[in-house]
Amino acid sequence: MDVSVEYRPEGISLADVVAEGKKYMESASQFEMLSEGNVTIGDGISAYEMVGKGDIGSGKVEKFRYVILVRDKQVFWAGISGEPDQFDEQKPLVDAVIDSVKLLSSYTYVPPAPSPGGTYTSAEYGFSITYPAGWVDYTTGEYGEILDLRAAGGIPEIMVRTWTEEETTLAEAASKLKSMFSEQLGDYEFLSEGEIALDDGTPAYEVVFNGTMGGYFLTCKYVVVITEANDFLLMGFSLPGSFEQDEPVLDEVIRSFHLE
Repeated sequence: MDVSVEYRPEGISLADVVAEGKKYMESASQFEMLSEGNVTIGDGISAYEMVGKGDIGSGKVEKFRYVILVRDKQVFWAGISGEPDQFDEQKPLVDAVIDSVKLLSSYTYVPPAPSPGGTYTSAEYGFSITYPAGWVDYTTGEYGEILDLRAAGGIPEIMVRTWTEEETTLAEAASKLKSMFSEQLGDYEFLSEGEIALDDGTPAYEVVFNGTMGGYFLTCKYVVVITEANDFLLMGFSLPGSFEQDEPVLDEVIRSFHLE
């Protein structure tokens, strides 16, 4: 099971969220919508339910049931997915878990405060990076993550991670990345690659591709930087329809990466 919560600064209707969700689902590999419609779960909570099959980010075709809820500026996706036969066998358990979802009236969502912008410096890892005003720091520190910065609406996004592969050249590191994409992303689509230089002259290697990441179909720009002390992976994300518009700011932030 997974539950995601998204904050929309301008608010959004359930119908609009459903339309966005269906557009994403329909882009999944071998997608089939089995049923959908308005439902009531928990303590009388109105939601929209989608039941279907497809590869929605796991790299294999699974059956899933998702319910979508909207409260003010919060969007909730709560769902369960799994191997189709096992999913059907455990339908009573799936139904019970989904029906347990409740929105607590005592809780008020407070989104991270937008930043005035500026330069983030990591003394531990020996780098700095500059980002625009209005962006928000969502850093969790999980899975090698050093920094996660997002525009106020959640996208575009820039992440900085440690790179742990034992590669000797930028090209070899990029080749390893592309192999990982093709193995793990069922809808991976390579767009471009090549050597670049950051603003301070540091050599790097850039790979641009489309793929489903964290449940969203995104256009991604990954940049590998290899140094004697630490190796880094700079990850830029945008929606395919707005990537051309967002690419200049992604480039501006990524290329400001500076080794201290």
